[in-house]
Amino acid sequence: MLVLTPINSTLLPWDCNVLSNGPDSGIVNDANDWATETMNNPRYPLELFLRVITVSLATMKIVKALPKLDI
Repeated sequence: MLVLTPINSTLLPWDCNVLSNGPDSGIVNDANDWATETMNNPRYPLELFLRVITVSLATMKIVKALPKLDI
């Protein structure tokens, strides 16, 4: 059973994925442009997020299968 507790931060910092302009340079910071220009894949952020979910689920399955500790 997965138990989620409220915390002050999220797994992925969504606030980092907003458009922003550098006040001095005027450079636009856009994660979606970066994905297209660098990775040649506009779906890269979504695919990366899906990979994180896949690894998390696999980890939970492995941990659940571990034997109980006698402490």
